[in-house]
Amino acid sequence: MTCFGGWINSQRKITGNEHIAFDGKTVRGSGHHNHVEALHLMNAMVIESGLTLYQCESQGKKMKSKH
Repeated sequence: MTCFGGWINSQRKITGNEHIAFDGKTVRGSGHHNHVEALHLMNAMVIESGLTLYQCESQGKKMKSKH
């Protein structure tokens, strides 16, 4: 993933496009004492403006390919 991130960042610099960050979070307290697994979210955000482009629930802390 580090290699891919470096390549994407170099392409962004060449084309002048904005930097997009991907981040995963576990929602605090979402699984606490409920006997259910905690809610994990993955989101994509434009760094310069703080705009969230996309957010979705993930199947745990590690993203798994659907393909």
